[in-house]
Amino acid sequence: MSADTTERLRVTPVLYRCKPCRRTVRRFVWVRTSSCRWFSASVQRMASSTTRTVYDADGRHVYTDDGRFALPVPMVDCQCGRQMKQTPVRGRYVADIPCTAKCVAAVGPSCDCSCGGKNHGGAHDAADAALLGVA
Repeated sequence: MSADTTERLRVTPVLYRCKPCRRTVRRFVWVRTSSCRWFSASVQRMASSTTRTVYDADGRHVYTDDGRFALPVPMVDCQCGRQMKQTPVRGRYVADIPCTAKCVAAVGPSCDCSCGGKNHGGAHDAADAALLGVA
């Protein structure tokens, strides 16, 4: 039997926050997810594997894993010299809740509104948003 392979490439917004100086920056990373399913003759059932690869905005490889853990993203240093805490935006589309300035100016990772995370933290965009063509 042949293997069934699928690949998905998506842009994920990431919020970086420096608690001491209260600075927030939104940047983007590329996430490529590859999944493969095949029939394993040794155990007589379908088997699968997933590989997730993360690239920064410049296309440099950052990390590869098996998709079981939280999304690792590149580290960023703040202008004050400290390392910023990074959190991928977790967007959930809710048609009944309009996207407002509260979402665009958000510093936390959770988004439950009609933008589904697309606009979340957009007021803190870094220069790489124009490079990726998303904003």
